[in-house]
Amino acid sequence: MIIHILGASGSGVTTLGNYISKELGWKYLDSDDFFWEKTYTPYTVKRDPKSRDAEILRLLKSRESIIFGGSCISWSPEIHSCFDKIVFLFVPPENRMLRVKKREAERYGEKLFTDPEIQKMHNDFIAFCKDYDEMKGIANRTIKAHRKWLENQTVEITEISGDFPTIEIAEKLLSKWQLLH
Repeated sequence: MIIHILGASGSGVTTLGNYISKELGWKYLDSDDFFWEKTYTPYTVKRDPKSRDAEILRLLKSRESIIFGGSCISWSPEIHSCFDKIVFLFVPPENRMLRVKKREAERYGEKLFTDPEIQKMHNDFIAFCKDYDEMKGIANRTIKAHRKWLENQTVEITEISGDFPTIEIAEKLLSKWQLLH
């Protein structure tokens, strides 16, 4: 079984995906690990889409039980056809932006205030994250784009709207899917 979890940055996709995968003993794959090249300054060099999609498809078609986290709505439809279930997380924008800013501060520490390159990346990322809801044209990943993509999916979709503890969401999903140990 392959479960896809998506939502805006800061909605808890990675946290929930990691939690459920540990609970079930499944593999967790994060879209960021495929979208970005591994570089000294993370999240600066995009990976070639053809090699990205080929690697993901190879892993998804292995038919291992996998949680795949992160947005991939503009990636190969062949990837989308591998999903058995989809979870869409929506967290109110003000709560989500607090999470993003906290995570960025933890990730970059003092560099957030002392390194001009990190500051610019941070400011650009914050603008990108805000645009998810504001849709001013900065980001191509928006609430509208996610909802449109979800409308075209044919598998079971569960939407979780609100700011809930990870364990609460996980228990609800695992119970619904009858995957509790």
